[in-house]
Amino acid sequence: FKLGRMEYQVSTCRLDAPVTAAGVTVRPGETVLQLHIPSSGEPFTLEARMDSYRQAWQFFHREKLVCLCSSWLLYPPYGQALPQGSHVRDFARDFTLLRQTQTPDFADGWRVFGRDWQRPVEELPENTTMQRGLKAYFCRGGMPGIGQGMLVFDGQRLLTRN
Repeated sequence: FKLGRMEYQVSTCRLDAPVTAAGVTVRPGETVLQLHIPSSGEPFTLEARMDSYRQAWQFFHREKLVCLCSSWLLYPPYGQALPQGSHVRDFARDFTLLRQTQTPDFADGWRVFGRDWQRPVEELPENTTMQRGLKAYFCRGGMPGIGQGMLVFDGQRLLTRN
């Protein structure tokens, strides 16, 4: 379901063990909401995200909206490669990080570098702040990866925001 800036999918928790964030525990096999960030070009500000979380909280009729998200956007080394004030970096603050995993390649590179994403790292474009930050990260030998996080929203506040 696309609600504001984000998409939410009802799913089964496939984690290996229970996880807890902001006093809420999710167990393997439980029904959860998976949060997806479409690359739509829409604003990714805190205000746009909060509007989406409010819409989802109302739509799913939950006391607390609990979402799991697995994304390259939550991989801490990428966030550190971006400047202060980056919306992607701020988005990661909405979550309690559960796990980070290195991957063999940057499979989501097309989202950042477009059709040039499979070029040698030295040839990647540098047209945006994100492109420049991630290119520099990879040129320094940074490894690709993904992060997995849990978001808890009570209808007004992000209880997992750090």
